[in-house]
Amino acid sequence: MSRRAARVKQIAVEHAEAVARKQGDSLYWTEKAYVDIVGEEERGDRTIVWFAFHFICLDRVQSGSDNYSHDVYGGVATFNGEKLVDVTLEKIGGDNPTEWQMEWAPDDKRYAADATFAAARDAWWARVKP
Repeated sequence: MSRRAARVKQIAVEHAEAVARKQGDSLYWTEKAYVDIVGEEERGDRTIVWFAFHFICLDRVQSGSDNYSHDVYGGVATFNGEKLVDVTLEKIGGDNPTEWQMEWAPDDKRYAADATFAAARDAWWARVKP
C-alpha cells in the first residue's frame, strides 16, 4: 500500500470512529472502514486522490433489537508529495439495515453492504470524475 493510500485509509478510519463515537455506537466490522481509491491525477506538484469508503455502526440497545447504520462517503484528498494538504468528505449513501438482515437472515436475504456501497460509489464517481 502506498503512503498516500495508507493516509486515505487513515482518514476513513478516523472519520468512521468519530461518527460512531458521536452516535454512542461501536463499529461493527473488525476492519473499521473499507476504502476504494477510484481515481488519482497529477496536477503540477499536487496529486488529487478520489476515494470512497463505508462502515457500519452498531448500537446495542437494551430493549432487544440492535440498530445498525451503514454510511457511505466519497472523498477528495490533495497531496503535495506525500503530505496531505486538503481533504473533503461527502456522505453519498447508506442505509439502516435491521438486526434480522444483519444477523439472522438467510444468505439470500442478508443485508448487501457491498452492493449498497458499490452503487453509491459508482453514482458519486460518475458525478465527480474529472
